Amino acid sequence: MTYIEPLMRMGEIKELSIVSLVKCFWWIARLVLLPLQWILSIDCFLQLIRMIHHWSKPGVYAGWTFLFHFALLVVLTQIILFCNSKKV
Repeated sequence: MTYIEPLMRMGEIKELSIVSLVKCFWWIARLVLLPLQWILSIDCFLQLIRMIHHWSKPGVYAGWTFLFHFALLVVLTQIILFCNSKKV
């Protein structure tokens, strides 16, 4: 047994722990994001109504706020749809 073999095993343990942490984070995020999508969808609808109401008023950045909330909803939906736990 050389000095390199225990170091190689430590590297494998580190890789294994990182992979398991990523998988654990993925499942927690997936469970949290499903109810969060409903909340964000309702929030986006309310921001849309607010944007339409304040459309002609200068100095109100309701359009940018709606765009930010909608982009966040789209990103979270894409994460759920296209990221697989098997790939992680």
